[in-house]
Amino acid sequence: MKFIVWGGLLAVTLLAGPAVAQSCRPPPIGAGANNLALGKPTSQSSSYFYDGIGSPDKAVDGNCNGTWSHGSCTHSGLERNPWLLVDLGEPRKIYVVVLKNREDCCGERLYEAEVHLGDSLDDHGRANPLCGIILNTSLGSITTIYCNGQEGRYISIHLPREDYLTVCEVEAYGTQ
Repeated sequence: MKFIVWGGLLAVTLLAGPAVAQSCRPPPIGAGANNLALGKPTSQSSSYFYDGIGSPDKAVDGNCNGTWSHGSCTHSGLERNPWLLVDLGEPRKIYVVVLKNREDCCGERLYEAEVHLGDSLDDHGRANPLCGIILNTSLGSITTIYCNGQEGRYISIHLPREDYLTVCEVEAYGTQ
């Protein structure tokens, strides 16, 4: 009997086709259905690499897994004012930015991280208008920042103190 059940599950999995990146949280109605940050170029102030994980591209890989060892989170070195930047390629009207926190430890590291959106690269995007600040830092938390149609090419996350910056996913919803 177990063989039949497992065989059926395997058949369903194979018929479902390749996996598609899913949102950490469905965007609010009217925010746009496509994650405009998915697969876009990224950079960060520094990288804390361990076995090839921690690079900035992990923030836009479409994987919402928040466990560091699973390889889908960014990680800066310990430094003053670490930052992460996503380049959307051109200015976009952004209504919502969704950020996924680590779920295995260290959630408090994102406390009071600033999310900026605009067209300037001055101070790695920190000179751009502020969309919001992350206050929920519980393990695995998903924070929704409302940018309300603000336009910009660069989304940046800045930590206004000395610490590590770790983000497990950044999503942006707006108009193309």
